Amino acid sequence: MKPGHDAGGSVVAGRPVGMSADVFVAALLRYASDAIAVSDRGSGRFLVVSDSYCVLTGYARDELIGRTSVELGLVADDAVRSEALDGADHELGAIRELRIRRKDGEIRLFEFSVQLLAAGLMLTISRDVTGRRQVEQQLQESEERFRLLAENSRDVIRLYDADATIRYASPSSLAVLGYAPQELIGHHATEFQHPDDAASSKARQEAIATANREVTVTYRSRHKNGGHVWLESSVRALRNEPGGAVTGFQEAARGISERKAAETEIRRAKDEAEAANRAKDEFLSRMSHELRTPLNAILGFGQLLERAPLQERQHRHAEHVVKGGRHLLTLIDEVLEISRIESGNLGISVELVPLATSVQESLELIKPIADQRDILLDTDLGAAADVHVKADAQRLKQVLLNLLSNAVKYNTPGGRIRVFASLEGEILLLRVSDTGPGIAAEDLPRLFTPFDRLGAEASDVEGTGLGLALSRRLAEAMGGSLNATSEIGAGSTFELRLTRGKPTTSMPDRAASDKDRPKVRACCVLYVEDNISNLRLVEEILADDDVEIVAAATGRLALDIAPGAKPDVILLDMNLPDMTGDEVLRQLRARPDTASTPVIVLTADATSATRRRMLELGASAHLTKPIDIDLLRTTLADITHDSHLTRPEH
Repeated sequence: MKPGHDAGGSVVAGRPVGMSADVFVAALLRYASDAIAVSDRGSGRFLVVSDSYCVLTGYARDELIGRTSVELGLVADDAVRSEALDGADHELGAIRELRIRRKDGEIRLFEFSVQLLAAGLMLTISRDVTGRRQVEQQLQESEERFRLLAENSRDVIRLYDADATIRYASPSSLAVLGYAPQELIGHHATEFQHPDDAASSKARQEAIATANREVTVTYRSRHKNGGHVWLESSVRALRNEPGGAVTGFQEAARGISERKAAETEIRRAKDEAEAANRAKDEFLSRMSHELRTPLNAILGFGQLLERAPLQERQHRHAEHVVKGGRHLLTLIDEVLEISRIESGNLGISVELVPLATSVQESLELIKPIADQRDILLDTDLGAAADVHVKADAQRLKQVLLNLLSNAVKYNTPGGRIRVFASLEGEILLLRVSDTGPGIAAEDLPRLFTPFDRLGAEASDVEGTGLGLALSRRLAEAMGGSLNATSEIGAGSTFELRLTRGKPTTSMPDRAASDKDRPKVRACCVLYVEDNISNLRLVEEILADDDVEIVAAATGRLALDIAPGAKPDVILLDMNLPDMTGDEVLRQLRARPDTASTPVIVLTADATSATRRRMLELGASAHLTKPIDIDLLRTTLADITHDSHLTRPEH
C-alpha cells in the first residue's frame, strides 16, 4: 500500500479520491453545522466564514470578510476578551465561551475553540449554546429549589425509581421517622410499611402509576424506635415524557399520628356517647315502666273513686290522690320528653295548624282553673285570627297550655292574662302576658333551666321546673322560638315565634272529630297482664259494658288460649314474666286465627321508640299507663264500632 491511500484506495490525504482541496473546503464551509471562521492571526480580519457562521451571527458573508469582530461590535464581552478573539494567544484547542452580539442586537452565548494554521492563520470553530445553557440553568435552578424545599420542609420528601426503591430522602426523615436519609436510600418502600399496609402497597403503586395526577394515600411507616407513624402521602408518577413510561415516583408525606389519635379518640367518644344514650334510653324506658306501673293502680282506682257515690270528705281524699298522681305523671312525662328531644327521638309532625283553634282549645282547658282564682282571660288575635302556623298541633297545644298554666299559677288573685298576636312578615308572634309579681332581670336567664323554679319550690305553687324548659325545646323543634321579658311588679310576657303558612285545602275541625264517640260494643277482650291490680282496674273500667274479659298472666298462656277464646280485641302488656310483648305480637300476627285480631298495647313504656316499634309490628293502638280511662274506652269503642262486632257465643 502506498502512503496516502487507505486499504481500498478511496481516500487520499483525508478527502475522497477525485475531490480537489478547493471543492472539499467549499463543501465543508457550506454544509458544516458548526460555525467556522478563518482569520488573520495578526490583524484578526476574517478571511473565510462558513454559511452557518453567517446564520449564527446574522451577517452576510461580504459583511464579515475583511473586517474584525471589534469593528463589527460582534463581541458582547469586555475589550480584553474581544482582543483575545481577534488574534491574541489562546490556549489552543480549549473550549471556551463568549457572548456574541448578533447583527440584530440579540446577544447569544457561543462555545468556541481556536486552532493555529500555517502561514499565520487562525481557525475558529463555534456553536450557539444559548438554548442549552438556558435549559441547564433552569434545571439547576429547579434542582436548587427542590433541594431547598426538600431540605427545609417538615414533610418527608422522597424520590423512588420505577421499582419503588428509595433514591433520595429529605433530612426531615430523621425528625419524622427517626431514620437519617442515608439509612433509607437503597431500600424498597415496602420495607418500612406496616405489615397490614404493605399488602396493599403494590395495588396503590399500580394505581398511582396509571393515574395522570397526584394521588393522596395514608399508611403507617416504621419508625426507627420500633413503632409506626401514620403518614399522609401525596405521590405522583414521574415519566420520561407526557404519557410515557414511568421512570420513578415522587412523594411528599407528613406525619399525621396525632390527627389519627384524635380521630380515634373522637370515634371512641362518639361510641361511648351513643352507648350512653342507649343506656339512658333503656334506663328511661325502665324508669317509665317502673314508675307508671304503680301509678296505674293509684290513678286508675282514684278515678273510679271520684266517680263513685262517696261522702264529700271521701271525694276530697280521692281528688287529692288523683291530683298527686297526675302531678307525678306529669313530671315523668316531661323528663321523658326532654330526654327525647336531647337524643333527637322526639316525634314532631309539622303541619299547617289554625292558630285560633289551638288558642281557643287551650283557653277552654285552662278557663276552669283561672275562674277558681278569679283571673280574667283576654284574647286578641287581631289580624292573626285566620292565620295558620307551621307546627305540630299536639305540641303547640302543649306549649300554650304550659304558658297559660304558669300565667294562672304565678298571677295574683283577681289578675289578668292577655293572649294577643301580631305578624312580622312570615313570622307570627303570639304573646302570653300576666299581671303577676314579675321576675328580676338577673333571674331571667335561669327561667328555661330544667328544675330551676327560681325559689317557687318554697311556696305552695305546684310545679316541676321542667315545663318552660320543655316548651322552649318544643318550640325550637317546630322551627320557632320561645323567650320571656319581665319586670318586677309589672308581670311577665312570654313570646312564642312560629312561621306562618297558607293551607291549600280546608283544615279539619279537630274539636268536632272528637265528639260523640260511640260506646264500647259487646265483645270479648283477652287481657295479657301479669299484674293483678292492673287486671282488676280494667275489669272495673269495663264493668258497665257488655264486655267479657279473659285474662292471661303470661305470653305463652295468651298464645295457647287465644285460638279457643276467639277474642275480638287483645289488650297486651309489654313486660311479661316469660316473654316480651314484641314476641307475643309477632306470634299473634304470624298465626292465621289471630293475624287480623286488633291488638291494643297497654304498657308503662311510654317511649316513642317502643310505640313506633309496636305499631310497625301490627298493633292497632299504643296506650300508656297509668291508664286514661276515657282514652281506653274511646279506643275500644272505635275498634269495636269499626269492626261492627256483635258479641259471639263463647
